[in-house]
Amino acid sequence: MLLLRANHNSLIVTPQDQASIADLFPFRTSAEPYLGRRLVLAGTTAAIFKWLLLLDGVAAALTVLPSNLAIDWEADGLGEYCLTDQLNFRPAGAAKVLIDTQIASPLPPLPGFHAQDTPGRRTTDTEWLIASSGTTGASKFVSHSCSSLCAPFKGRTAAGRLRWGMLYDPARFAGVQVLLQAILCGDILLAPRQNWGLPRKVEWFVQQSCNALSATPSLWRQILACPASRQLPLAQITLGGEICDAAILEALRKGFPAARITQIYAATEVGVVFSVHDGQPGFPALWLEAGTKNCKLRVAPDDTLEVTRSGPSENEDWLNTGDIVEQVGDRVYFKGRKSGLINIGGNKVYPEEVEAAVASVEGVESVLVCARTSSMMGSLLEAHIVPTGSATPNLAERVRLHCQEVLPRFKQPAFIKIVTELPTNANGKRVRMESR
Repeated sequence: MLLLRANHNSLIVTPQDQASIADLFPFRTSAEPYLGRRLVLAGTTAAIFKWLLLLDGVAAALTVLPSNLAIDWEADGLGEYCLTDQLNFRPAGAAKVLIDTQIASPLPPLPGFHAQDTPGRRTTDTEWLIASSGTTGASKFVSHSCSSLCAPFKGRTAAGRLRWGMLYDPARFAGVQVLLQAILCGDILLAPRQNWGLPRKVEWFVQQSCNALSATPSLWRQILACPASRQLPLAQITLGGEICDAAILEALRKGFPAARITQIYAATEVGVVFSVHDGQPGFPALWLEAGTKNCKLRVAPDDTLEVTRSGPSENEDWLNTGDIVEQVGDRVYFKGRKSGLINIGGNKVYPEEVEAAVASVEGVESVLVCARTSSMMGSLLEAHIVPTGSATPNLAERVRLHCQEVLPRFKQPAFIKIVTELPTNANGKRVRMESR
């Protein structure tokens, strides 16, 4: 049961109030009506945090619903019971916690749910269903257990208490990982309003002395562009979800020299695969032979990375991540997504390679390379660039000249657009769309 595993000193802080793990213990009986039920959780970061703690080990299954997922409950059949109301905590020190709960009418079960609903039966390991990002295929709900999700986390030692800023959707795998980090290690979770813009979130993190943040490389570039970010006393920086190139790693080293930088490679289907702490792009080639603490790795014939949980070889179930890798000496580098490959006149181009070249030009805050339809070539490359505040007016021309120096002709962007922002999804990943 997650509530019993959690560090009782852990706190969740919102702009309105705060609550500790210990505050939840008097309300364990509130979960009793949901023994053996399959439930769908939706709401704010604080609501999901509290319901997971109360219902793990009680409900048969918990589907955590992403905030940006439009649901027609009856048509989509997401779960037999829907639990959407928040647990509303009074400010610290108040003696009473208000719990307001509503249960929807019974609905058809989500495909993939296991045993039939058995009200009144206590479960020891609740099934958690977490929505995948869709990067390894169509988005789907992936089954986990609290035990497997908690495995990567160890208790806090001499590193001190961290104050984690939440920038991910708490219903996605990366968000769940940040939640569990705070819950299990006695840390503090800072949960801003989900409808706040990034600059306001960063300003609030500064006010709350946030010293640990996890975000995608794309989101980190936006964080660095926020003036208030210079005041963040960061001790821990975590990146994941996209390729970490040398430019963003160097920018973070310069911006936060006292911080420990960790790159996380994970997949919703298998959890955390490995962590890299040496500050370099990619990962050690040795891991292809020896594996990591969590998984075994191999490169498929089409150069995609495949992973499996460590275990007896006859029972291995390999997951193709769809990430193209290349070994150079004793290092393995990520080149891009197989699904994102662009054909330029018969030549294969991974947009991430071009983005890395463009991002190295002074004055580029962030960049997105996508395909643009061409009647003669099929596709051409188009680079969308967000400039830094100090960028010179000739940025597009400097990018063009730099690409001519470092990239073969077919990888050079034919079109360069200066824009104010790039499209990202709820996880902070860049969204590629073909231009016409």
